[in-house]
Amino acid sequence: KITLQELAKCNNSLGSVSFQAQDYGKAREHFGEALRLNRIISVRFPGNEEPLAFALGQVATVASVRNDFPEALKMFGEQLELRKAVHERQPAQTEGMRRLGVSYNRICDAYNRAKNPDEAIRYGEQAVALQRKVYKREPTGVLANREYLYALVDLALAYGKKNQPAKYCPLMYEAEPLLTGPLERINETIGDRTRKSDVRMTLPRCKAQGILK
Repeated sequence: KITLQELAKCNNSLGSVSFQAQDYGKAREHFGEALRLNRIISVRFPGNEEPLAFALGQVATVASVRNDFPEALKMFGEQLELRKAVHERQPAQTEGMRRLGVSYNRICDAYNRAKNPDEAIRYGEQAVALQRKVYKREPTGVLANREYLYALVDLALAYGKKNQPAKYCPLMYEAEPLLTGPLERINETIGDRTRKSDVRMTLPRCKAQGILK
């Protein structure tokens, strides 16, 4: 007999396939079912918030891509609160810190997409602070490098929307070393390529404006 956990994982896998195929309606359907099941699981088996937090993030990501920012921010906000609770219980745990930073960054990215740079900056600053700590602990880790890069670039983009080169250029310079190293030796995701391109395109402008490292 298939368990709820297995059924949730199956729906998540189907959602991921649909998302990669850019069938966002079908992705939302499968991720939504995975979320429904994980809500039931979290009640029946309390104590492990991460499967529910992950499911919330999947639904929120689809909503953000579809420009449904109210749903995206609602789901990301619920995910953030779950991960805050875990981090407060285990503040020294690196993985919990990284996941919390991811939640802050995804909200930053959603606000960037929604053209609300002030809120993007508010959440992005938190993301950078957390991912900077994770990176210092795991400087050769792929996830540590990737999430630090994403946090820096997404915060820089928010400052860019406010035309504040004195704020965004230092962030891009901080991101530059992350373009090499662990992220050079893996298959790039779309997110990797986009953010690396943002850094490479922005740094010459920073130098032309006289804003150096």
